[in-house]
Amino acid sequence: MSSYLPFIKKHFRPIAFGGMLTYFSSLGQTFFISIFVPFVLKEFDLSKSAFGGYYAIATILASFGLIRFGKQLDYMSVKAFAYRVVFLLALSGLIFAFSLHPLMLFVAMIGLRMGGQGLLPHICFTTFSRYFDYNRGKAISISSMGFPLGEMTFPLLIGGIIAISNWRMGYVAGVIIMLISMVLALKKMHLDFLNPPENKGPKGKERNKSERNYIRAVAFKGKFWMIMLLIASISFVTTGLFFYQYVLADERGWPAELYSLLFAGFAISRLLFSLFGGWLTDRFSAKKVFPFYALPLVGGVIILASVPGIIGAALFLVLTGITMGLHGVLRTSVVAEVYGVERIGYLQSVSTFIVVISSALAPVIYGYCLDIGISFSTINWVVSFILIIISMNAFRLRGVEYAHQ
Repeated sequence: MSSYLPFIKKHFRPIAFGGMLTYFSSLGQTFFISIFVPFVLKEFDLSKSAFGGYYAIATILASFGLIRFGKQLDYMSVKAFAYRVVFLLALSGLIFAFSLHPLMLFVAMIGLRMGGQGLLPHICFTTFSRYFDYNRGKAISISSMGFPLGEMTFPLLIGGIIAISNWRMGYVAGVIIMLISMVLALKKMHLDFLNPPENKGPKGKERNKSERNYIRAVAFKGKFWMIMLLIASISFVTTGLFFYQYVLADERGWPAELYSLLFAGFAISRLLFSLFGGWLTDRFSAKKVFPFYALPLVGGVIILASVPGIIGAALFLVLTGITMGLHGVLRTSVVAEVYGVERIGYLQSVSTFIVVISSALAPVIYGYCLDIGISFSTINWVVSFILIIISMNAFRLRGVEYAHQ
């Protein structure tokens, strides 16, 4: 672990850039949007399942945009690509903030999910998987610290702004901070060394056909689904719980301010295990660690189902933070280990597409279950059992050899 400091010093520019990408992806992440859910439900007179449906459809549409545009990072300047995503996220945030009708919220969420959950982290993980080899785990784990730092700071910052103003100004503040910071960073940073190597393969329609044939070949291999089932399941469970976390807090009588403070425990454990996950990946390989990383989440979900008090919420958040800290490192590193980095941009966009689809389904399914009277506890017992089965299946990945196509 002591090797992190010299590594950061040697690679400060890409690490700082990656950290900013993951940090400001917060504006399109579920935890950030969930801050506004109670206000949106009340102002637009929406049920939980209705808003969950809007969110799900918007996320699915965003995932198709991710497939369409994410692969461009295999051929395009990193800085030019990043500028486009930053402005997409900023515009979408402003539309969300000034929405006058649920349709405007819907349009805004398409851009927020595509830019925030999808493309900003995609830039970080794709370029780092390609640029770093031996120290890939360290690079991805350090840059992934932006996720927990966002989770630690944004709820408190935006919650404070909402308390003295209103929910709309909360989102505007987030957009302004992101836009100024990212534009200044992109102007000052030299990032050409992160650009993809010159591609001398087929162009245009021939390249698209080659990519489609490649992903079809990958998708019909069992090892691909050993990876994706676990990644997508974790995304589904965490999105469903975090999307309605403030609704859960209200139902159980937990003060929103106290719960926001407890959320810092999630962020801290995620930050620590993001670093630890990088060390584990470089030390043992992502394939060997991968089958274990959902187990803390399973424990947290079981505790949330069986312990009704605020202590149960705190333990759930800390344990879930462990899994999510490992998630940021392993979901990228395991794909690079199994399939190589030649087409990592396209593979990562397909991987993220599947993750986004799973996260899209979570709010509507959780919302429907809650609307018809199924409790959070019952849902949690069911998903914890499913996660255990999928984790057991992932142990077969440990014997998989390099599968360059």
